[in-house]
Amino acid sequence: MRITFNCEYCNKETNQIPSVYNRSEHHYCSRECKQKARGYKIEVKCDYCDKIFSKNRSAKTKTNYCSKECHDKSLIKKINFNCDYCNKESSMIPYRFNKSEKHFCSEQCRNNYFCGENHKNYNPNLTDDDRIIGRNYQEYNDFIKNVLERDNYTCRITGQIGGDLQVHHLNGYNWYIEGRTDMNNAITLTKQVHNLFHSIYGKGNNTLEQFEEFLKNYKNNLYVNTEVI
Repeated sequence: MRITFNCEYCNKETNQIPSVYNRSEHHYCSRECKQKARGYKIEVKCDYCDKIFSKNRSAKTKTNYCSKECHDKSLIKKINFNCDYCNKESSMIPYRFNKSEKHFCSEQCRNNYFCGENHKNYNPNLTDDDRIIGRNYQEYNDFIKNVLERDNYTCRITGQIGGDLQVHHLNGYNWYIEGRTDMNNAITLTKQVHNLFHSIYGKGNNTLEQFEEFLKNYKNNLYVNTEVI
């Protein structure tokens, strides 16, 4: 049985036998893409100060720091606390702990806590239909989180990991009702690529065929000089 994946450089779908796939954290469809990726820059978020900076895609580090200063500060003794959602004991560097009044052991707990009535934009006067139209309901929040996790917080077109990512519906949210929270009807994109798509095809009534056309043209560099509206 072979493992299917998307090339981290060109996004081409390919597959490998498990023994080859498990040798590396990074996966490419060809030696050419692997070589190109070595000099390929991606934007990542500093694990200490949250600053966005660029680094080589091939850098084999699980942590990201924008400077030696941030790296050194991250080594300071962490603060122990109990998660405000699940009460699990956890720890955090002082910088992050002092940024917020609420503290969580994971991103999932944070999302679970700040949904529904705890969300900053929660409006008790909205009906259930209003929440669906405005995409402000738990099932949809879970859908967004699950799509991002499935795609490993990586843009499926550019290969960018982290940063300002958004979830795009292949068939439009407004008309394809049964696919509104279907993960097979969604893909992770950077905000820039997402805005580029909608600047070309508009918002609403979008289709899978439009996205396939967009992807083909994007790979052929037909949008290099296109102004994003």
